[in-house]
Amino acid sequence: MKILDIVRVALSNFKVNKLRTLLTVCGVAIGIGAILFLVSLGYGLERLTKSRLLNLDALTTLTVTSRSTILKLDEETVKKLGEIPNVTAVSPLINLSAQLTLNNTTTNAVVYGIAVKNLKIEGIRSNLGKEMTENKEDSIISANTLKNLYGIKDYNSVLEKPLSVNVFIPDTNTAQVGGETNLRKETLNFKVTSVSTEENASGLFVNIETLKKLGVTTYNSLKVKVSDKDKINDVRKRIEEAGFSVTTVVDTLSQIDQIFQIIQIVLAGFGIIALFVASLGMLNTMTISLLERTHEIGIMKALGATNLDIQKLFLSEAALISTIGGGLGIVLAWLLGTLINLIVNVLANTAGGQSVSLFYTPPEFALGVLLFAFLVGLLTGVYPAKRAVKLSPLEALRYE
Repeated sequence: MKILDIVRVALSNFKVNKLRTLLTVCGVAIGIGAILFLVSLGYGLERLTKSRLLNLDALTTLTVTSRSTILKLDEETVKKLGEIPNVTAVSPLINLSAQLTLNNTTTNAVVYGIAVKNLKIEGIRSNLGKEMTENKEDSIISANTLKNLYGIKDYNSVLEKPLSVNVFIPDTNTAQVGGETNLRKETLNFKVTSVSTEENASGLFVNIETLKKLGVTTYNSLKVKVSDKDKINDVRKRIEEAGFSVTTVVDTLSQIDQIFQIIQIVLAGFGIIALFVASLGMLNTMTISLLERTHEIGIMKALGATNLDIQKLFLSEAALISTIGGGLGIVLAWLLGTLINLIVNVLANTAGGQSVSLFYTPPEFALGVLLFAFLVGLLTGVYPAKRAVKLSPLEALRYE
């Protein structure tokens, strides 16, 4: 028999027991849909996490900190690191504890001193308002600070508003009391030039030169920009050999990958359990179908159908049930994931948050799941197919 004829006979057999076939297909659809739905949640969470951390600049940026008080991050260090091959820029960062007074409300926050030309390297962008300039009064305040500390949701309302800042500077020239460095308070006045709505931004960002004029000569960290991500390891090795500690977002991403691989395996395990139950139902359906069609199999063999034809028929029926069920499960899982994403985004936008996608299905994964369903169907049809092949034509014709 030709493959087309076998498929046509298999499809016609489905019409004989429509309800049983439909229930079997639905069982497979639920199993496959559970796998795709749960693993898509894992992919979505992984993608969401990476999107918050990963960008092109981050991949080619190293964060340098000092391992001891002997090795200081100062202008001399900036100069030395800038001379390393493949290093295009070195961005120093100062962070100080401070009290911010805005709209007659004072709260504690952190003030960051950043070179204006290196704002992009630090991942700070002026989303609302003017671009920050070298003007000593310019500042960028984060939306997180306005929302969480001041309860301000209309970020445009603070633009060009005066901002009084009391910064607390470690005074290394005075004796330490109780093992803690004495702090010297300095008052600075700024205006809110712009607001950064970046998720990773928090605090107030000012021109680093303003803080350096207050006597701050040691930096808290340095961001080293590398010309190419393939050169990251070479530059990192050179910096670590100089005695400094180096971290990169690639380290975080590798840890994230490991964590989410485990999560996806666990989630897929729950779905596979559902598919296993569905495959038992399909095996039961095919076995009952064999018993009901024993006489039919005898007639087919008497008319010249070979054992291979009978085997192909049962395998085709099992594969068709699982493939149809798998395709239906993929569609249902995708629709459910899309619906949940839509609901979450509506709620997030209503609350003033950002849109997110909790569910994401890579096309290659969906195709892999469909192939998996097809293979499960073939394996499920092996036992009924072998039993059908072993039937004697004479015994099958006498069977009622």
